[in-house]
Amino acid sequence: MTRVEADSSYQLEMNHPKWIEYLSIFVFSIFALLALRYQVHLLNYIEYGDETETIVAAKMIAAGDSLYSQIFNHHGPLTFLPGVILESLGNFKVAGHRVVIGLLQLVVLISIYYSPLLVNGFTKRFYTLLAASLMLLYLPENFGHMYVYQVLCGLMLAIILAKYTLPAIACPDRLSVHWILAGNVLIASLPFLAITYLPISVLLFFSSLRKEFLSRSLSGFVIGLLANIVFLNYIGSIPGYLAFHLYLNAKILALYGPGNDLEKLLAVAFNTATGELIYFILFIIFVATIARLAKLKTNAPWRLLFLFLGVGSLLIRGANTNTLPYFYTLMVMPLVFFYTENKVGKRSKFIILCLSLVCLANVSLLAPGSKDKFSRKKITESTDFSKLAKLLTNKNDRIISYSFSNIQYILADRLPASGNYFYFPWQEEYNKNPKFGIKISSCEDINRNNPKIMYIDKYDQWSWMRPAPWGGDSYGKCIQNILDERYIKIPDRTIYVRRDILTAETGIDLDIKIKPTSAVGPTSPIALNLTQAHKNEELGMKRIGLMFGTNATRNQGKAELRLVGPNKSSFRKEVVLQDLVDNSYSFFEIDSGRYTSGELVSTTGGGVAVWESHIGAGAPFACAIYEYADGRRRFTPGCPIF
Repeated sequence: MTRVEADSSYQLEMNHPKWIEYLSIFVFSIFALLALRYQVHLLNYIEYGDETETIVAAKMIAAGDSLYSQIFNHHGPLTFLPGVILESLGNFKVAGHRVVIGLLQLVVLISIYYSPLLVNGFTKRFYTLLAASLMLLYLPENFGHMYVYQVLCGLMLAIILAKYTLPAIACPDRLSVHWILAGNVLIASLPFLAITYLPISVLLFFSSLRKEFLSRSLSGFVIGLLANIVFLNYIGSIPGYLAFHLYLNAKILALYGPGNDLEKLLAVAFNTATGELIYFILFIIFVATIARLAKLKTNAPWRLLFLFLGVGSLLIRGANTNTLPYFYTLMVMPLVFFYTENKVGKRSKFIILCLSLVCLANVSLLAPGSKDKFSRKKITESTDFSKLAKLLTNKNDRIISYSFSNIQYILADRLPASGNYFYFPWQEEYNKNPKFGIKISSCEDINRNNPKIMYIDKYDQWSWMRPAPWGGDSYGKCIQNILDERYIKIPDRTIYVRRDILTAETGIDLDIKIKPTSAVGPTSPIALNLTQAHKNEELGMKRIGLMFGTNATRNQGKAELRLVGPNKSSFRKEVVLQDLVDNSYSFFEIDSGRYTSGELVSTTGGGVAVWESHIGAGAPFACAIYEYADGRRRFTPGCPIF
C-alpha cells in the first residue's frame, strides 16, 4: 500500500463514523415528521366503547355532574383528569381526546431519550425511534392509542421506569433529585387509575427506594396520595368511590367473571405470560432484564423480586386491553442493557441504521394499500340516531343510549339523561344492596328527565353463550315498561321516540310514501310545495333541509333555492349540485324570515330531483325539515326523518 492509499484509508476511517452519525440524525428527523403524520391518522382509527365511556363521563363531570354519586363508573378517578381538563376548555370528540394521549406518548419518548440509562446519542435516537414505532404500529391493534385507563397506566409506568425506577436500581448516582420526587408522585397515583394497580404501586415504591433518598421518596408518595384524594373529592364522591370502584369491582363484578381468588389470578398471569408466542417473547425479555440487573453487586435480591412481582401483577386480568401497561413496561425495561454503553461500533451502527430505515418505511405509509386500514376502520361521523337526536332535541336536552353505545352521545352532542349512561346487569345487581348511601337508578333518572329520544340496543353480556346468561331482557324490564308506555319504535331501528313528539304538529309519519320530482334543468325548475302546518307557522326559519335525489351521480354546476314569503319577501341561496348526497337531506341556512313557498331553479347545471311525499289525492309536498327561530322542528308527513 502506498502512502497516499494509507492516508486515504486513514481519512475514511476518521470520516466514516461522522457520516453515519449525520445520517442517523437525518433518519431520526424524517421519522419524527412521518410519525406525526401517522399519529394524525390514528386520531380517528377504530371506535372502542370503553374509550367513549371515559369521554362521556368526562363531559358529564365538566358539565357539573358528580362522579360516583350522580355518574356511574367503576374506573378510578385519575382516569378522568385529562378528559375533564380538555372538556373544561371546549367540546371535543374522540380525536380531541386522543391528541392528549399523543402528547403523553411524546412525553414518554422524551423520557426515554433523556433517561439516565442512555448516554450515547446514537443509542438514544435508535431506542426512541424503536419505541415510537412500537407505539404507532403495534399497540393500536390492542387499542394502545386510545384514551382509556390502561393506556394512561402504561404511559405513567414507562415514565416511572425510564426516569426513576430503573436508574434507581442500575445507576442511582445518575438520578435527578427532581425525578425522585416526581417518580414517587406518579407511583402513588397508579391505584387511582384502577385499584388493581395497587400491587405494582407498592412494589415499585420499595424496589426503587434507596436509603439516601428516603425522605424525598416518602414526600413524593404522600404528595401523590393527597393530590389524588383532593381531585377525587373535587370531581366526585369518596363514598361513591368506595361503593362503585372498590366494592362493586371486588364483589359484584366477581359474579360475572372468573373471580378474585389469588390462585386463579396467579394462574391467569402465568397463562397470559406463556400462552401466546408474542407474550412468551416479552416474558423472556422481561426475565433477561431482571437477570441483567441481578449482575449488579449493588442490588439486593428483594429489590429485583419486588420489581418482578410488580410487573407480573399487570397480567392478572388476562391477555386483552388490560395487558397494555405490560406492553408499555416491556418497551422500556430493555434500557438496562445500554446504561454502560458509551460507544457503538461501526458494524452495530450500520445494523441499527438499517433497522431504523425499516421503521421509517413502515410509518411512511408509502406502500400500496398501507392507508387502507385507516379508511376501513375510521370512526363514523354520524349515525341515524345522532342525526335524529340533533333534529328532535335542543342542546340542553338529554338522551339515552343503551346498553353500551357511548359513541352515540358524542356524535349527537348530547349528554345522558341518566347517571347510568350505559346499562349492564351488575348495576341492577348492586342496586339490590347499595353501599354507603350510593345508588343510581336508570328508571328513576329516565322517568325524571323524560328524554325525547332513546337508543335501546339490548346488549347480551357474554353473548357467545347460548342462551346469554345476562341478556338485556333479564335486567332491563323497567326500561322496557317505560318504552311500552311512552315511546314509539322507529321501524327497523333500535330508536325510540317519545309519543308526544310524534304528533301531527311535527309532521313525523312513519308510513313512507315518497317519489322524486323530475330533474331540475335550464327550462324545468322544481316547485317546492310546503306543508300547510308550515304555512300557518308565525315564526321565521333558521334552516330548511331538502331531501335530494342525484341518481347516484355527482352533478356539476349550480342551482338556486328561491323562497317567497306571504308578504312577497324573498330569499335566495346558491346550491352547489356536486355537494348534494343522494337520498339525503341537505340543509340551508335561512335569514330567519317567514317563507311559505319556493322553487329550485337551475343556473349552470341540473340533474338533481327533490323527493316529495304523496298522501291521498292532494298535491305532493316537498320532503323538507323546517327549523324555526325557537329551535322547534317540523317534518313533511310521509317523508323519511333521516
